[in-house]
Amino acid sequence: MNGFFDMMDSLGKMMNQTETPEHNYTPLEDAYVEQLKAMAVNFEQRSLFGGLQYTAYFKNGYGIDIVKHNGSYGRENDMWEIAVMKDGRCNYDTVITDDVIGWLTSEEVMHYATRVKTLKGE
Repeated sequence: MNGFFDMMDSLGKMMNQTETPEHNYTPLEDAYVEQLKAMAVNFEQRSLFGGLQYTAYFKNGYGIDIVKHNGSYGRENDMWEIAVMKDGRCNYDTVITDDVIGWLTSEEVMHYATRVKTLKGE
């Protein structure tokens, strides 16, 4: 499985080096950003692939990666995509999902953030 992660890391580096058009994606509402910050032990906000990324890690060791960018599911409708994170990588082995989840509203993102926060740490 390391080969897969190495390939994904290489693809991410390549995409970061590629010019991507900037879009006027609507950011996560300030109230939700503040909620995430209060829930998280580590919170980051940045630009990614011409769009937006928020990452929140919780006490249980899990995190949620929230994106809206040129390659995310739902971007064409100004909607969010999330991934459950563990140890800095996407985790596809939780009761929440075995993949990323796209086409989400901000309210749905916060619902999933709360669920990730309550996962049992390993």
